[in-house]
Amino acid sequence: MRRAAVAGVTDLLPFLPGVALLGVVFGASAVGMGLGKALVVGMSLIVYSGSAQLAALSVWQQPGLVICLTVLALSLRYSLMTATLATRMGGPSETPRWLRAVLAFGVTDENYATAAARYRDGARIEPAYLAGSGAALFVAWTGGTVVGVLAGASPQLAGWSDLTGAVFPMVFLVLVVLTSTTLTRAFVALLGAALGVAGALALPPGWHIVAAGLLAAAAGPVVERVFNGKETPPPQGEGSVAVRDDVPRSSGR
Repeated sequence: MRRAAVAGVTDLLPFLPGVALLGVVFGASAVGMGLGKALVVGMSLIVYSGSAQLAALSVWQQPGLVICLTVLALSLRYSLMTATLATRMGGPSETPRWLRAVLAFGVTDENYATAAARYRDGARIEPAYLAGSGAALFVAWTGGTVVGVLAGASPQLAGWSDLTGAVFPMVFLVLVVLTSTTLTRAFVALLGAALGVAGALALPPGWHIVAAGLLAAAAGPVVERVFNGKETPPPQGEGSVAVRDDVPRSSGR
């Protein structure tokens, strides 16, 4: 268990500086807009979604319903991630429901991708791994937020918000590379990207991401059947002899 938790932290080390940086940007930007320090830190503790929180700042002058819908739209993808992880954590006797709920809160794009890359081929995901990776990300994000809040609208941080335009694409590009371990997954990733770009032209901010994710996820099983039917030969044991369909089979031994 301890080894899995340490592995979770280790696998997330490359992402932690970027996550902390985004937390600083969010904290400083939010305080600069006049939000209370306690409110800003509370958002990172409760909402815990960098993309959703930064998007909320862009519509902060809109009615509360618009803000809530924006956060919801950018956070719905986590329901797909946690549902996928839950099916690979064993039954309730192995992973209690309360533990699943706690771990689900800590699931992000980063540790979902590292878990999918580490536990391939349907292997059971260890709860300790998600606990370790989730804790590392939570500390980085909330810690960065606190630093940004304390710095406030400092002139030294005035241009840091521009870094988000570069950090976000780089982080998600790494996540796509980590998870696209098969031709099927790579195809679905490209399909989701294409649908996201198309949806951005017709849908409100945030909703195009959800729509692209749902449509690409729905297309995944179909694409997998097509690719597997063309590329995957029937499994054969070592030293076995292939059986041809055109050879009559004897009913005896």
